[in-house]
Order: sequence, then C-alpha cells, then structure tokens
Amino acid sequence: MTAVLIDADAFLFARSLGLLALVERQASPTFTLIATRYVALKELNQVQEYIHALGEQGLLIIQRVPPSAVVKLKKRSRTVKGLPRLDDGELEAITWSLSQPKADRPRFISNDHGAQKGAAYFKIPWGDIMDLAIEMLDAGVAEDTDLRVALETWDNPVQQRGRPKDWCGYDQTLASRRGQRTG
Repeated sequence: MTAVLIDADAFLFARSLGLLALVERQASPTFTLIATRYVALKELNQVQEYIHALGEQGLLIIQRVPPSAVVKLKKRSRTVKGLPRLDDGELEAITWSLSQPKADRPRFISNDHGAQKGAAYFKIPWGDIMDLAIEMLDAGVAEDTDLRVALETWDNPVQQRGRPKDWCGYDQTLASRRGQRTG
C-alpha cells in the first residue's frame, strides 16, 4: 500500500487536473491519500461530499491530531530562523507526520513553498503535484499515458494549476525528478 499525505491546495489541484479520478479507478485501494482532520473538514469544506465519497471507498484516510501537539510545533517552528510561518493545516500535517515512525512517513504533497520548507526542516519527505504523479506511477495507479494527458495543460506557461517551477515538459521533468528523488 502506498500513501501520500496531502494538503488542501494540492488536493484541489490534483482534483482539477484529473489525478484524483485516476486514484478512484482502482479496483481495490493500493494507493491512498491521507489528510489531517483540519485539512479535510475545514480547508476542504467546499468539497465535503467528495471527501466523504473518497473516505467511503478507502481512498482517503482522515487523521486526527491532538491540538496540544500542533500548538507545541507551532511554538517550536516560530523559533526557527528563516522558516516561513506555517498555516494551521500545514502545521497539523507536519505534526501528524512527525508522530509516525521515520521510515513510515508518507511523502507530504504540497504546492506551498512554506509548507515544503517546513517539511524539509523537520526531515519529512515532501513533494509537489509532479511528485504525486510519480508516486501514482510507481504504485501502478496511473499509466504514463494517463499522466501525460492529465499534465499536458502545464505545457501552456499561463496555466498555473499546480504547475511546478521546474516544468519543462512531461518526459524531461519526469526524468529530472526521478534523478533527484531520495526519499
């Protein structure tokens, strides 16, 4: 079973690009999304029916995080020089990830630079929508052709829906990312 921890913006980008429809095609869940309660119920409140449906199918797991743990991380993160201020959803996701054994932490998918920087500081594997696509490809949830079609919209530089800064076409970006991956 492959799982990724996803934040609200990444979830909405993935949905609008059709990546979540690919996740839904699974006959039995071998790839799941994880969202913290704050993200799933507050930040994604406009898509609650969809959140519920994914949960019912076993494709989305909502994790509860003790508020006291989030407050503790919030205080700690504010003392780190150069670390951007993290919003409540990002703090909750990072807190949950830190509560998992280091070897079992799923990749945290976010397109927010501050969240990525926070994850990196706390040594949590992280990525953006392209990394989500690679995780899906590696897990056998999506074929290369499926992802190429879903992400071809990024070939238009005006299109910014989750478009990575290093996007230079599907094949080249995929090869570059595979070469960079360490966690």
